[in-house]
Amino acid sequence: MVGRLLDRIGTLGIVAAFLVAVPCIAALGHVGTNETPLMALVIVAGFCIIGGQVGINALAGTLYPTYMRSTGTGWAFGVGRIGSILGPMVGGQLLAFGLPLGMLFAAASTPVLISAGALFFLGRLPILRNRAAGVAAASSAMPSPLYPASEGHRP
Repeated sequence: MVGRLLDRIGTLGIVAAFLVAVPCIAALGHVGTNETPLMALVIVAGFCIIGGQVGINALAGTLYPTYMRSTGTGWAFGVGRIGSILGPMVGGQLLAFGLPLGMLFAAASTPVLISAGALFFLGRLPILRNRAAGVAAASSAMPSPLYPASEGHRP
């Protein structure tokens, strides 16, 4: 779903998914033990975060020139794993300090908000807009292998 938004509106699709996830994550600490709203918040937050992450992975492949695409995406994924390692450590320390549950989930939503802001500004970079325009122009100029231009019909 987020991949389709990425195709249609670019990075704003991922930004929208993350902005929906932020209040859901922050609200998790205030729901208590009521299962229905808790499950609804977890489902929406999980859908948006995982969908956004898949969108970021797809976006990483478009940010680098072809000759260095595998190296660039590999480094991006590697740096992203640092957060996977540090996140539980920071969360454990916050729990050890006695941070209330509501504040803990508000703190957990902060990196998602920062990511949404970074992606918003990333989508505004001229190089990304020019590359997207170039891909669109190139794809419309090339004949489709399924519908050759000589036959007169295009998808």
